[in-house]
Amino acid sequence: MKKIITALQNKMVNEKLANVENIKVMTNDIQYQEGIIEALEINNEIDFVLFSELLPGNMKIEELIEKIKQMNENIKIIIILENKKEELENYLLAKGKIFIFYNNEITIEQLIKIIEEKSNQEIIEQELLEIKKIINQENINLINKTENKKTEKQFSYVISEEDKKEIEKELEEEFRIKTIFDKFKEVFSKKEKNKIVPIILITGLRGCRKNGIYY
Repeated sequence: MKKIITALQNKMVNEKLANVENIKVMTNDIQYQEGIIEALEINNEIDFVLFSELLPGNMKIEELIEKIKQMNENIKIIIILENKKEELENYLLAKGKIFIFYNNEITIEQLIKIIEEKSNQEIIEQELLEIKKIINQENINLINKTENKKTEKQFSYVISEEDKKEIEKELEEEFRIKTIFDKFKEVFSKKEKNKIVPIILITGLRGCRKNGIYY
């Protein structure tokens, strides 16, 4: 989407450009030189400025061009001259990114084509941007894949299948011992309700376990 402002003293051109899909006209057609500067002060992210040599104002064309370029050196300018001025043309061409046409020698369709057409540099930049996006996405995928593998490796190291089985056995044994102890307490409390008798119950697995082996 190309952002443009027009200062052609021609409302119809502004309206037709506004109806083009890939062009966004940022203001109504500007009627004086200083209006271009004012519009760029509000938003200088403009791709094209179209203006007429006959635009009223106190600046020379060269001065107006300088001010526009100071605000955005990458901006492209389409200027409509009334008649041939070789010295002015040489100055404008030397500034770069300036298209020069003469009044009644260019159509709206030609203007649209110039605005929509991408330069070789823009095409290269767009291609580089797409390549960069692809590379970044591949890097992200590679990082995610590596992290997933590391996580799986860490998990398999911390809890192996053998360790899992040993843990399940221990839990089953603990549950069995707790059940026996609870049953013992229940039976003993009924029979020895009025006596004070110490209870000593040794629970747990035999010996101690190291590397899955009991000692």
